[in-house]
Amino acid sequence: MPIQQVVGGQNPFGSTVDLSEMGTIADGSIVGNNSGGVSVPLALTATQTRTLLGLGSAALLTAGTSANNAVQLDGTAKLPAVDGSALTNLPASGLSAASQAQMEAATDNTVAVTPGRQQYHPGTCKAWAHFNGTGTAALVVSHNVTSLTDNGTGDQTLNFTTSFSTANYAALVSGNYQETGTTSIDGGQASVSARATPRAVGSCRLATTVNGIGTSSLTDFVSVYAAFFGDQ
Repeated sequence: MPIQQVVGGQNPFGSTVDLSEMGTIADGSIVGNNSGGVSVPLALTATQTRTLLGLGSAALLTAGTSANNAVQLDGTAKLPAVDGSALTNLPASGLSAASQAQMEAATDNTVAVTPGRQQYHPGTCKAWAHFNGTGTAALVVSHNVTSLTDNGTGDQTLNFTTSFSTANYAALVSGNYQETGTTSIDGGQASVSARATPRAVGSCRLATTVNGIGTSSLTDFVSVYAAFFGDQ
């Protein structure tokens, strides 16, 4: 195995040294002119070779994904499957989470919607409920509604968990006077309405009525549905 001259000055053995002509030399041996001439390392260890060539410590590592291996890209220039649990300071995703202000503005296309803030978007329903108004009124299922107050026959109040920022929110309501048959009573009509007053940021009062010819009376409905939209 020929090696090039490795120390400054002229190699006394010529431009290269052929180890086959030098006999057996132990690893790490140094041969040369001890009177001040050039010394030429022969049969170097891996560490000596790395140092002489100016290579980093990675030059002694084996490519692979095991402990103390140097990770090598695969044939598609991608990292192989490795355990990255010890990595730090990595972003959670390519997008940052939208703030409440960005959600309310609804104009930014460079941030991500997160579950904890999606309700701030103006197009999102802020609260909804399905409740039974007969007997003692009770919630069946709801979102952002903490409780239901029964004010009397056909008169219930939904109390919001998170209040609206203003009382100028939209309320969509409907209901069933009875589960079967028609909701028309004696030529009249059953209806549900959200009372205009008092309209509060933290609650909304509903009225369920049966409207006959020239008459209207509050009546408990078996099912009432309500959805609310606005700013919180």
